[in-house]
Amino acid sequence: MALRDERHVGIEAINHALRPFWDSLWRLAARGHSLREKRPIRPTKPDLSFRTSLPIPPVEVDDFRLTVVRTGEGDGVLFP
Repeated sequence: MALRDERHVGIEAINHALRPFWDSLWRLAARGHSLREKRPIRPTKPDLSFRTSLPIPPVEVDDFRLTVVRTGEGDGVLFP
């Protein structure tokens, strides 16, 4: 708030000045959100079960074919 109304301070200068403190500022912001909203910013473990049941068909364009194979963790591996 203190820097918002300064005329001679640009966003680059603000980012440079705050760079050493970003980790602490993000943790503080996340904690404040959690205390106010009574929930974390994002779920600790997202529900990916809906994705595992849906097959992803290969995509073909001209001579290029893209195939997706699911792993046990629910992630996808791409094979061009």
